Amino acid sequence: MSDIPTIDRHPHWRAEEIFVPPFKLVYGHTERNHNTGIHIQDFYEINIVLRGKGIHYIGENQIAVSRGDVFIVPPYVKHAYRGEEGFDVYHLLLSQQYIEKYSSDLQLLPTFRTLFAFEPFAREHIGSNLHLKLRDKEFDYLYPYFDSIAWYSESPTAEKSLICNSKTLILITHLCVYYERILKDLFDKEIENKAFLNSVSYIYEKYYEHIRIETLSRIAQMSRSAYILKFKRICGVSPGEFVLNHRIELSKAMLYDNDRSISDIAHSVGFYDSSHFVRIFKKNVGCTPSEFRKKKI
Repeated sequence: MSDIPTIDRHPHWRAEEIFVPPFKLVYGHTERNHNTGIHIQDFYEINIVLRGKGIHYIGENQIAVSRGDVFIVPPYVKHAYRGEEGFDVYHLLLSQQYIEKYSSDLQLLPTFRTLFAFEPFAREHIGSNLHLKLRDKEFDYLYPYFDSIAWYSESPTAEKSLICNSKTLILITHLCVYYERILKDLFDKEIENKAFLNSVSYIYEKYYEHIRIETLSRIAQMSRSAYILKFKRICGVSPGEFVLNHRIELSKAMLYDNDRSISDIAHSVGFYDSSHFVRIFKKNVGCTPSEFRKKKI
């Protein structure tokens, strides 16, 4: 079961296939006996293992999973699942419109950016196992939301959409609250601390600007040298490499939009000119942005 999956028969799920305007902003459903090849989607996806055991593949890494495991899959991240008989996974799909509509509320949650951005990055690129694992009481409390969101999102009217969106916001809020426990355990093991996570959040907020290590270390309340060492220990790369990797990942997502020019994408993610962007992209990805746009997944 640990063999690397092949490309899925449906390798790229697009928002227009799932979300029907104006009311359908989220969609919940359960995949029974879940097995899927490598694929991507252009929207956020929350996966919650309901029962059984399997393997979650993301990037070049894989994690053994079971009941209560929660994985956030950002847009354009290659992932797959292999499971035994009875491996059921709940999928909650979030459109970009939903994220934008509730962005101001979600950003107030202390762990939202860590759970939705840093943890998936660490899981994909470093193989770090920092994901949320629901305890039995947490799982049992949230379980009724799964079926409820699935029912309301199937054929939403204006009224059903409002209820569905609200229940989804409550579910995400609880996931972020439960994730605070995971981070506390990490604090106790001296792997991370809140000031350090604030510095990582700064990278996600200001990725398109010139980011100085001195600024990051000041936010983390550490000396420059101590910060670099800790960053490498936790993230597997230096702060500069982390920023660069994040910009490359963002640019890869933007390249799926054929209407945006290479130059526009380069400036949007923080490269000072398109030639610099093309050179760095080819060095890290193995092909030029134009070549990547043609082959995609």
